[in-house]
Amino acid sequence: MPNRIRSVFLVARQMSTNSSQRIDLTLYSRKFCGLCDHARDNILSLQSDYQFNFAVKDIDAKENKEWKEKYNYEVPVLHINDKPAFMNAVPVEDLANILSQLTK
Repeated sequence: MPNRIRSVFLVARQMSTNSSQRIDLTLYSRKFCGLCDHARDNILSLQSDYQFNFAVKDIDAKENKEWKEKYNYEVPVLHINDKPAFMNAVPVEDLANILSQLTK
């Protein structure tokens, strides 16, 4: 199994939930970030196929100072159920695989 696919399944296992639990996706982002816009679009493209809550946090906002210190050079960063899952990009196929595993 290729490393990328193996890592997707490891992430899904670490975040395991049952289908009755909600899945929360939080995208740490900033304005004028093309990678962040692409990550958001990838996430939103899966909304019709999977049930999840989605929030975007601007790391440059005053109230998000902690996240800016942590992720300043790593955005976009996606957390799934409060655990980091992706940094610098959110490949739609990998996210779909994780969401599929979480909703089994």
